[in-house]
Amino acid sequence: MKLYGVTIIAYLAACAFAAACAAEPVGINVKEYGAKGDGQADDTEAIQKALDAAGTPRASKQIGVYLGTCPEVVFPAGRYKLSKPLKPGAYQKIRGDGGKVMLEQTDPEAAIIEGMGYRNVFEGLAFIGGRNAIRLNTNNADTSMPKITDCQFYASTGPAIAFEGASSLLAIDDCLFVNCEQVMECRADMAVIRNCWISTSEAMRDKAVIVNHGVLHLEDILGVPRTNGSDQRWIDNYGTVRAIRVRFGGEGAGFTPVVNFAKFDASYPVWPTSITLEQCYVYALSNKERKCAVYCEEIPNSITIHDCSGLIDMALVMVKPENAENADYFNEAHPSQLHYDLRGNVTDTLERFPLPELMAPYSASD
Repeated sequence: MKLYGVTIIAYLAACAFAAACAAEPVGINVKEYGAKGDGQADDTEAIQKALDAAGTPRASKQIGVYLGTCPEVVFPAGRYKLSKPLKPGAYQKIRGDGGKVMLEQTDPEAAIIEGMGYRNVFEGLAFIGGRNAIRLNTNNADTSMPKITDCQFYASTGPAIAFEGASSLLAIDDCLFVNCEQVMECRADMAVIRNCWISTSEAMRDKAVIVNHGVLHLEDILGVPRTNGSDQRWIDNYGTVRAIRVRFGGEGAGFTPVVNFAKFDASYPVWPTSITLEQCYVYALSNKERKCAVYCEEIPNSITIHDCSGLIDMALVMVKPENAENADYFNEAHPSQLHYDLRGNVTDTLERFPLPELMAPYSASD
């Protein structure tokens, strides 16, 4: 009986503790700092007060990493007008609290969120206008891991996401991009974009939807191009790209998935530049000069195109004519540093558009 009584007392104490925890505020509510969210008032100062109240803790480096935390900042449903960038702390989580939360920048040359990043989380928000929706620089702080999830991006006049800072892993999940001049320009060591929808801007001319300077992983992306006959492309690569189950859509005949600017690395140890397309749907006929899956301004260490389809009346790989005709292009490289593999694709174009002669000695094509 005594043990039973102790158990009951412990259970009641646990319930009381849980109730007390539930009574604590979940986060800092921007409306408690004067934000209206009515689509009329300028909410910039009120929201910044809420961000400042959440604080930027002084990070201490322990067990080899920076440790710090602060309350999350919560937006109730509404449309919040902004006239200047919001500047969060490096550890802040900013999220929408259910319903539709819209952050609208009235200055087309300003960012919506801008500042030093580290372990930020942005969740459940819709960003409208501005040059950038989220502009972060981690200043190369080790173990930086910002996350953007369940967000929507509309009509940015520049890259919706602009990210500076190596030593970083940027994760973007379950997001929607519509009519943005570009989706992202990124210098993270690694960026992962998963389960997203991208509808491009018809006004985008002679540039790429994504500019990658690190290692970029794309997984399960649905891309809808709005073509205009200019030099449009999905990805400008200055590092490494791996795309799996990506629809490089055929609306308007589509445009080039990857234009590569990263030359092969022949140093030791090798830091290879590479492009991989696997199980992708590829259409690229509206870009008249780059009717291919991968166009090489420079040739990377490796190109792999496996199990892809679409590929109508187009080459898998093309090389800039000046380089394609340069017999000495690979003189600095050892054969083991080069590999070009075009297998298992549903296409009849390899006979008409074979792998460029310069690359053929290093191929594993069907």
